[in-house]
Amino acid sequence: TTCTITGATSRVNGIGGGGGLPQRKRRRHFISGSSLFSFDGNVDERGSDVDGEDIPVPDRSRPHKQYFATCVPGLQGVLANELIELGASNVETSGTSGVSFTNSPDDEFDIGLKALLWLRTAHRVMELVTTTLPGQYDGDEQCYIYDSNELYDFVRATIHVQSLLGNGSGGLLNLSVKAIANGQLPRELCHSHFTALSVKNALVDAVRDLRPDGTRPDVNLHDADVPLVVVLRGYDGEKADVSLYRCLHSGGSLHRRGYRSGVGDNNGSGFEEEDGGGVVHKAALKESLAAGLLLEAGWDKLCAAAKSDGLPAVLIDPMCGSATLPIEGALIAADIAPGLVRIRSNSKQGNSNPHRTPPAVRWKDGDVDEWKSLLSEATLRAKAGLAWVQGDSQTYTGRKNCDIFANELNSRAADLARACIANAGFSGSIVLNEGDCIDW
Repeated sequence: TTCTITGATSRVNGIGGGGGLPQRKRRRHFISGSSLFSFDGNVDERGSDVDGEDIPVPDRSRPHKQYFATCVPGLQGVLANELIELGASNVETSGTSGVSFTNSPDDEFDIGLKALLWLRTAHRVMELVTTTLPGQYDGDEQCYIYDSNELYDFVRATIHVQSLLGNGSGGLLNLSVKAIANGQLPRELCHSHFTALSVKNALVDAVRDLRPDGTRPDVNLHDADVPLVVVLRGYDGEKADVSLYRCLHSGGSLHRRGYRSGVGDNNGSGFEEEDGGGVVHKAALKESLAAGLLLEAGWDKLCAAAKSDGLPAVLIDPMCGSATLPIEGALIAADIAPGLVRIRSNSKQGNSNPHRTPPAVRWKDGDVDEWKSLLSEATLRAKAGLAWVQGDSQTYTGRKNCDIFANELNSRAADLARACIANAGFSGSIVLNEGDCIDW
């Protein structure tokens, strides 16, 4: 989708004066990361602007979307493999803790929603809205941002706010903005709070200007309809490239499955309270890291082989701590989507559940029916998988199809493990022993 914008004050390949505001130049921009676009003229039914120049009419059936998922440093390869197995297109690792990917026009389900539901190693899944990076504009030109005013103008010029937040006729969506800074940024862009504020102001001002009553969208820091993440990378303290994403989920990092919530207390050394509730051992693995180690070790392939050859799949953790590895192993063996665990765990806590209806399905272009279909399919797979895990082996009498054994010496850690196993629904599938592993 090509479009023409005016009024952007971004410098492109050095265009602009040596001081003050850079020169303004009318440019044609290609926003490849999203279907949210803007242009500076009316488009007629043939797809031409006011100057008579042809503008291709976008295909609305399954618009091109570009995504980015983050993970624990070092797990980018595992995350990439997960995405490939889900059917993502153009999967590419980015550094040690990120993977970019796109959808395909032929996808049966939106790959972003599938990733949100099924990824075990991801911490955040985001859709690209706009960026200054090369390859996103005509001629592969690099567009830099030099100060907060240019950032404000760039956001206003390149984002179609009616598609992102609405203009009030169909209800305004609330938002939040988080800024992530990398490298040596210009002085005005160094403070993440004020940088996020510049992006927020640009968006809400654009909506206000569309409405005669001047109403602006609300900000929701806990469960925003449109959680935005602006990523800046600075160069020599003078300029920065900027990418703006909308996060498909709220409720914190996706590594928090929820089965640790509401367990234990933090009285005593070696234990601490986790964000979002619950107590964990100070050396506890992140759930995403535990899942990544198991996938890297081939636990999923061992379970798949066990389903075909009838030999039991066995996982043993002699020093399990709060049982993160055994629980994640059980989730993989039972083919249970992490998204289902987050929905179930939050529902048990009686709080508002941002995972049941995530931001991605509240968006103006969101599809709640597609999300429900994915949840229904995942639920059926989970029931079948759990039945297999708990079923008796046809090859070895007295054995289960999947045996998971865990041991922990510390009594408090063992109590936490027992509570987490129960919260995850695996009390009948994970055998926990309390004692010294040397005698186990």
